[in-house]
Amino acid sequence: MFCNGGLCSCLTTYIAAEGYCYQKIDPGQPGCVYNEQCASVWPDAFCDTSAGVGTCRCGENKVERATRDGHVCLDVLDANHNTLAITCPLPEGAGYTSALSDPKHPRQNDGPGPVLCNTDSTNTNQAEENTGDGNSACLFPSNGQYIADQYDCVEFVSSLDLTSSGYSEKANGICCPNRAFTCVQPTATGPNPTEPRWWYNSITGMCQQFLWDPSASGPGEHSPNNFRTVEHCESFCRDTCSRGAPEYVHRSSFLEQTPISGCAQTSACSHNFECKSVGSTQWCCPSVASVCGPVGGRPLDPSVNTRGAVYHAGVEKQGTATSTRFFYDPQSGKCSPFTYLGAGGNYNNFLSRIDCELYCARCKFRFSDMKYTGDLVQCDRGNPLRIGDVTQSCASNNDCPSSHECKMDQAVCCPRMRLRKKSP
Repeated sequence: MFCNGGLCSCLTTYIAAEGYCYQKIDPGQPGCVYNEQCASVWPDAFCDTSAGVGTCRCGENKVERATRDGHVCLDVLDANHNTLAITCPLPEGAGYTSALSDPKHPRQNDGPGPVLCNTDSTNTNQAEENTGDGNSACLFPSNGQYIADQYDCVEFVSSLDLTSSGYSEKANGICCPNRAFTCVQPTATGPNPTEPRWWYNSITGMCQQFLWDPSASGPGEHSPNNFRTVEHCESFCRDTCSRGAPEYVHRSSFLEQTPISGCAQTSACSHNFECKSVGSTQWCCPSVASVCGPVGGRPLDPSVNTRGAVYHAGVEKQGTATSTRFFYDPQSGKCSPFTYLGAGGNYNNFLSRIDCELYCARCKFRFSDMKYTGDLVQCDRGNPLRIGDVTQSCASNNDCPSSHECKMDQAVCCPRMRLRKKSP
């Protein structure tokens, strides 16, 4: 809890209930006291106290599934109340539209097919005869590209045997956009938008309302960056790194990995990451220098050294058209257009030139031996607010003390201009 303008507010990873701040809790996790702790993370989730210890549970017609970034709720039924076997968490009501599919899938005679995976696998390199069989982490079948740092392997809603379609018997999940990748996607309204929803603007760091057509069925008419409530949007996208996935503690499986926390005390962040405040803790987040260069906020992407371009064109997704996007070129110091294939790629990928400039243009780079380092000029006057050695992040002025204001394009608290009284 902190004070802003004489008012006390909860940290962003906490929720106010009965005059106190309580931690937000993921579906399937214990420790809740109030329903608000659960519903602020996922709509309709509630605190189940039937076993004595409060545990957050998904709402009606939903099942809970684990991801590296926390537990999520999956719809059991589609908008027409048909039973689903494969779907992604978002958007609620049309999550199946976010499931990754390859238009040239080798298991489907180079025709369209779902990109399946094994939730327990850490295999990120398959032999040619096994390509696309689903017994691995998320890999793009038609070219073997590593995408497991952008797509979660989300377990099926119900068990499914797809061996007759050429998949491994161990394939038990579908590749869905992970938290970081979801939160940089554009909004999609559909042809007849009527239902209010929220999407996260990763440039301003704010959740914005829009109208959505839940019955849309055309290419590109749905986006995973689509939330029923502003609370869900904020907990999913605002309360994490501003762009790109955090650095994780290595474990025996992806699902066991957790973000490195407490970096302000340990200085544990690797190259390409920097320590950032996220609610009540600190995470190692991709640095602006890492995002606005060939690494693109994806240090584990092996194509950095082979693709021969600063930008990453991504991969084709069935039913998604190509589009013009913008990338920051640290050698020229400019944002330039490129053709994006529709899926994958990296975080040096912006919807407009102005978005690219807002995020990257203040970063001064030094080019040396194919490595980029940079210092971000964050405040027009003075220095960003720090708690210890960590810069305090913000999404609005409410996240800063009264002596500071939130600089939206940098997501930091900067000193307010003070007017001096003239002497009589």
